Amino acid sequence: VINNAHTSNSKTVTVNTGSAQATFVSTSLATVPSGFPTQSINDFTIFINGVAVEKEAVTSVAQSGPNVVITFNATQLGYTISASDEYMITGKLEA
Repeated sequence: VINNAHTSNSKTVTVNTGSAQATFVSTSLATVPSGFPTQSINDFTIFINGVAVEKEAVTSVAQSGPNVVITFNATQLGYTISASDEYMITGKLEA
């Protein structure tokens, strides 16, 4: 199991407020070995400004080319994400 943490202080994170997405640039999800279940949002913990985001407020964590894109459910989140926020993801990520 590979558990790593990446923050917007150590990685470039772009934010699209309209689609409620935070993109960790040049970040990869860990490769799941053959015979194991695919990753889901339950394999990650996401923080915004140091506060853990409830699983219901995360729609998906997905690999998109060389990036990891986190899509939030803005209604469940209760506020609009911003480029000035600090983001952190922990879980099954490549170092």
